[in-house]
Amino acid sequence: MGYVEVACYQSSFAIMNISFSDLQHHISWPSISLGTSGRNVSTILRIEHLPADQNQRGLIVTAYGAPSLVNKHSAACLRNTLAFVAGSYAVCVSSSLEAVLWWQQCDVGSCFGLYVVEQGNALIVHGELAITKLSNEGKILWQAEGRDIFINPPQIEGDEVKVWDTNDTEYCIQIDTGIIRTMSPGMGR
Repeated sequence: MGYVEVACYQSSFAIMNISFSDLQHHISWPSISLGTSGRNVSTILRIEHLPADQNQRGLIVTAYGAPSLVNKHSAACLRNTLAFVAGSYAVCVSSSLEAVLWWQQCDVGSCFGLYVVEQGNALIVHGELAITKLSNEGKILWQAEGRDIFINPPQIEGDEVKVWDTNDTEYCIQIDTGIIRTMSPGMGR
C-alpha cells in the first residue's frame, strides 16, 4: 500500500491507500466519494493530520473506476489547502479536512501524480492517458493526450512539461497553452 507525508504551511498530513477491511476502523470519519457508484471502488485513501491524534478524525476518500497508488507525487500544498489525486480525479480539500473545495476528473484512466506550477498558479496532473492543467480553483485549462500511456513522472522545465509514453515517445507540452510543441518518437532519455 502507498504512503506519503505532505507539509502544508502549518499543517502536515499523511495520505495512504487502505483496504476494504481497514475501512471498517474509520467508519465514523467523514468521507467523500468520487465517480459513478455503478462502477467498482478502485481506490480508498485515508488522510489524516500529523502528528496523529486519537481524538481527531481524518478523511476517507473512495474513487470508482481506475485505481491509483499513493506515491511521492500524489499530493501537494496549494496555497493553504491540500490537493491530491485519487483514481481518475484531482481533489482539493481545506487544511482542516472538513471541506472539499473542488474535485475534477482529469483522466479516464488513473492519475499518477500532480505538480504545482508556481509561475502559472496552477497544477499539472499526470494521468495515464492525459496531462491536464488545472487552475487553483479546479477548472480544466487544457488537456494533452498522447499516443500511448504516459509512464514516467513529467519533468517541468521552464515553460514546458516533458513526458514520455510507453513507446518512449517524448512530448514537450507548452504550459501556457497545452500545445504539444515537439513529439520525438523513440528518442529515449
